[in-house]
Amino acid sequence: ISSALAPFVLLGSDIEWKSMPGNRLSQNIFSVLRGLAIALPLVLVFGALFMAADAAYEGMVNRALNFELDTVISHVMLTSLFAWLTAGYFRGTLVEPFRAAVSVAPTVSPIPKETVETPLESAKNTETSFVDKFAAEIGETSNSLPDNATILEHINRSDPPNTAEPTATAEPKKRDWQNFDNSKLPSVFTLGTVETVIILGLVDLLFLSFVIFQVPYLFGGMELVQNTPDFKLADYARRGFGELVAVAALVLPMLLVSHWLLRGETKRLESLFRILAGAQIALLFVIMASAVQRLVLLTGELGYGMTTVRFYPMVFMAWLAVVFVWFGITVLRDSRKHFAWGALWSAIVILGATNLMNPDAYIASTNIRLMQQGREFDAHYNTSLSDDAVPALLESIGSMNYSNQCIVKSRLNNRLIHSRNEHDVRSWNWSRSGVAAGLENADGALDAAGCPDHFVPTRSEEGY
Repeated sequence: ISSALAPFVLLGSDIEWKSMPGNRLSQNIFSVLRGLAIALPLVLVFGALFMAADAAYEGMVNRALNFELDTVISHVMLTSLFAWLTAGYFRGTLVEPFRAAVSVAPTVSPIPKETVETPLESAKNTETSFVDKFAAEIGETSNSLPDNATILEHINRSDPPNTAEPTATAEPKKRDWQNFDNSKLPSVFTLGTVETVIILGLVDLLFLSFVIFQVPYLFGGMELVQNTPDFKLADYARRGFGELVAVAALVLPMLLVSHWLLRGETKRLESLFRILAGAQIALLFVIMASAVQRLVLLTGELGYGMTTVRFYPMVFMAWLAVVFVWFGITVLRDSRKHFAWGALWSAIVILGATNLMNPDAYIASTNIRLMQQGREFDAHYNTSLSDDAVPALLESIGSMNYSNQCIVKSRLNNRLIHSRNEHDVRSWNWSRSGVAAGLENADGALDAAGCPDHFVPTRSEEGY
């Protein structure tokens, strides 16, 4: 194994081999090694997120990689040591003689150079007098004043008044950031065909392996999820949503950087990137669908209700889905300069739509609807939301059980007292003013006098 790895170590430590003739194989091997060096960290990061997101996928990976880590490290270190020693032997016995053989000595042109004799040399070669030889010597170059004027005439001349020498003003160089490419980078930092295939190909295979585990649960219906042996629906719903959101967020910068580092050599490389990136986006949409399904389980009839931690990542994932569609329309169709503005405007539109949706009111309404269907209602959490959730809580007090009524009444009553004592105009907003009026009208319904003391929260619990 060490002898087989030695040529790769030799090529990796002897980069100047790339400038030698007949080295196409060595360049391809170096490209393979560089692609693997970039792809392996990405595979490890995405693989760790997938393992944290799905218990079945984690079990498959553990069974496939069932080995002792200390044994692997010791074998890798010993193999690397002997590969390094073997590479040094190969360098001394093969590389140096090969360099000596391909190095070509500088050739001498068969055409003799023309010799031009100076006047002094020609005078020496001819029999002339001493005076003629002295006259034939090269003297200093004669200098003359402008207009063939004498020194006295030049001194008596005066410069015209208020004359300024024209200065050439160079226009400031403008930087076109939209068309800024990687031509200034060395070729070792760019991606060719071999590196692109290895990096995106390995990541695509990893995504495909995870999608294979998710397809039965996506298209098999809830009955398959519930009837699968040793499969706990709660564990499946709880774990993995955040990890899959992180996967979706990391794919976008990876594809953008990869596309920017592509060498503009041939159209084939651009077409290859489109195929691999398009396949990765398609697989990513399946993974995002799996994350949406987990959110539906968490917040549905069999779940645990809606929270801000589950709502805002879902909004972020919806924006990522729009951005990936825009990525395919622009970047994959040679219009990368239009991608940034479209992604920014999509974020602004989705952010505005989220505010119009009134997130806290939507969260409280969803949880109240689940309560009316028989699910447990967390009164402590829902009353800790902003004032936007108060109207939904006021309308549903009558449908709550005794303990939840006491908690909601006491907390809304404390909120009313706090609004009466708040007169600073800097803390005023439209929602708070409307809630204060609604609490004043429902003052009689907020009486928690008959509730036990352990149901009445303290002011520290209210967060005031």
